[in-house]
Amino acid sequence: MADKKLREPCAGTKAASVGPDAKFWMMKFVPDFERALVDESARLQEHTDITEFQNATVRTLLDSGMSVESLTESVGQVLNDLDPIDAEWNSRRNKRRLALIDKQIQRSITPAEKLELARLTTAMRQHVDSEANLPIQGARALHKKLLAANVKDQGN
Repeated sequence: MADKKLREPCAGTKAASVGPDAKFWMMKFVPDFERALVDESARLQEHTDITEFQNATVRTLLDSGMSVESLTESVGQVLNDLDPIDAEWNSRRNKRRLALIDKQIQRSITPAEKLELARLTTAMRQHVDSEANLPIQGARALHKKLLAANVKDQGN
């Protein structure tokens, strides 16, 4: 099969902003991954269920040099992008995240819990970076004080 030339990404997309080293890596990774996945799939029995093919895909990703932690975090981020945690960040979610971090430190965390931790961490970071986390009441009080001081200055 002849190698096809990959099309250039559209300007303004994330792919367009990827550096040349990352772009080269990706162009090399995809065909190598495809070959490795075909090889891994060939080892499966003829009437294998979809779960075995999915497991073969994950094994192939891990064989590519991607660490379990990196793969788990990436999958968690993608899952969060596809199905974000809609509800407001709260102390219950934070306690769960901290409990999962403890399990991770103790090396007793399950793969499903690693994904949950990645999703909760993404949600927490979004909350911390959002306007919902800004000290609005303090800012409003300061704004009111500054307006009052400005009125006094204009009156003198």
